[in-house]
Amino acid sequence: MKGVIAATCAMLNSNGGKVVINFEGSHSISVSQISSVVRRIEQNLVTIIGTNITEYVNYEEEEETVTMFVEKADLFITIDYNLYLPSKTQVNQVPPSQSQDKVKEILNRRVVEEPVECESRMKLFYKEKGCGLSETKTVQLKNVKAEKSKRTTLADRMFCKGNKFSCYVSAFANFKGGHIYYGIDDDGVVVGESIPDELESRKITTRIENTINKMIWPELPKQKVNWDIFFEPVLDDNNAPISSTFVIVIYIAPSCGGVFTEEPECYEMVEGEIKKMSFARWKERILRPIELFHLPITDSTVKRDSWSSSKTERICTRADEQLIAAVNDGKCVESISNDLVKTNPDLIELRLIILAKKVMASYRSWSFQAAREMLDDYDTSLKTATEVWMFDAIRVYLETAISTAQGDFGAAENILPMALAKAEAIARGRISAALYLLAATNFLRQKSNDDYLPVIFATRALEDLKHVQDLPAIRADMEQKAHILIAMFYLGCDRFGVPIKNEIDRKCFDKANCSIKAVHDSIYDGNLMNPYRELQFGLVQSTLFYRKSQVLPHRKTPFLKAALDKCKNTETRAIACNFQDVVNCCKECMALFTKSLLYPRT
Repeated sequence: MKGVIAATCAMLNSNGGKVVINFEGSHSISVSQISSVVRRIEQNLVTIIGTNITEYVNYEEEEETVTMFVEKADLFITIDYNLYLPSKTQVNQVPPSQSQDKVKEILNRRVVEEPVECESRMKLFYKEKGCGLSETKTVQLKNVKAEKSKRTTLADRMFCKGNKFSCYVSAFANFKGGHIYYGIDDDGVVVGESIPDELESRKITTRIENTINKMIWPELPKQKVNWDIFFEPVLDDNNAPISSTFVIVIYIAPSCGGVFTEEPECYEMVEGEIKKMSFARWKERILRPIELFHLPITDSTVKRDSWSSSKTERICTRADEQLIAAVNDGKCVESISNDLVKTNPDLIELRLIILAKKVMASYRSWSFQAAREMLDDYDTSLKTATEVWMFDAIRVYLETAISTAQGDFGAAENILPMALAKAEAIARGRISAALYLLAATNFLRQKSNDDYLPVIFATRALEDLKHVQDLPAIRADMEQKAHILIAMFYLGCDRFGVPIKNEIDRKCFDKANCSIKAVHDSIYDGNLMNPYRELQFGLVQSTLFYRKSQVLPHRKTPFLKAALDKCKNTETRAIACNFQDVVNCCKECMALFTKSLLYPRT
């Protein structure tokens, strides 16, 4: 059964195929027994995929053979996530048939609201007395009842597979953190665990560390950071410690990025063979919107295209830094361009960098004809470039950005699959991050946009920006943009920052506020915003005030006035910098805010 399920999963995740179950030689098997096998297979698949399994798998039963015809699925199939979350009295495994949104939410989590602190644990325990604790989403009570023997120590019994310790760790880490108390029964009465000496306590600590380290964490877990252990003495009625009797308290800190008991069980077909996916590949697949594009994923082990000349890379990188600073400041790039060309007049790649920034400056000021004409010049120069991989990716970015600025969203979305394919093929850095940010921007588009694609792509951009070490200003600017896009999504805005949802819930408001705080933190760290990003941020902050007026209706009027003031100030600065796209957004927002202020019931 396990082999059949693995093969079916692999084909669903690849290009389909056939699974043939051969009963040849089993002369005593009946038709009803074969049907029973098919029924068991289908029952197993329903628990993994859901009742829509019939859309992808069909059966043909013969005298000694069952053939399963498997079609490529438009969803990603995982047999076992090995991922846990807490409920009030226990921890629960995230079922494979559940919507993948919950798994993606855990993987993409960047902020933990109201985390459980290590020092919040209970520290005072009296033998055979109630301690006031009960099991919750952040508290588990355990009493290891089996007696110690030569073969099993307390550590063995605490961390054996049947006691599900790793499941508790996963659940608490994926929630708000929590404490596990060993030596307290289900009624909250202190029993205590027998620990005869320090050697036994060291064995317990070592077993915890080994068990936790075998799990899958975003980063290597550390004691006193991700977890800790405390041996609290159990007291008698006279407040005296009882010899060798303790309550063992294990603290698990909340984690961002997902904590798994072991690698998720998932399969794919590779050169005609069933292969278990590595965790890195599984994570990349599950975070990717395969239902939209069906694009091939570049395996993390495959070498991506990169610069063939370090000298060319260095020249283009420095030129890019100077030019993007001028564009974002709303300045003319002509004089800088002329100076750059004088230093390297024959370098085609430098000419392409200059043209790309001129195109960007043109479409930001709504000079679309000029932008298109320069893009034609870019195409001509691209034919003779050495670093085609890089500048072809930039060309896709520019084409998508121009279409978006012109309002031709259909054309932009048609180009997006190519943009994402480029992002997955080129060296991880600012260009791949820019393509992901472009995708995030383009998916902020409609009122029914309740998927998390903008957040997913902005998060992938942040991951790729970790590979940018030599351009701190550009990296900081793009990180700020990523957080602004995430805030836009949770504030219910379109790709221009204009609110398109009638209202948002408090949860979305808080998440948007966290992203805006990340931008503020970046500024406080010394990463000053360029004028264009500052205007974008001003627009988002004005929308935050607008949403505050909805989630805190008793203070609606002052928040709406603050939203208007912020937006007017942003419009004034946008006009001065000739950023027409921002000016238009400000006008739309001010109309909405004014309407809400004048007609509060509509």
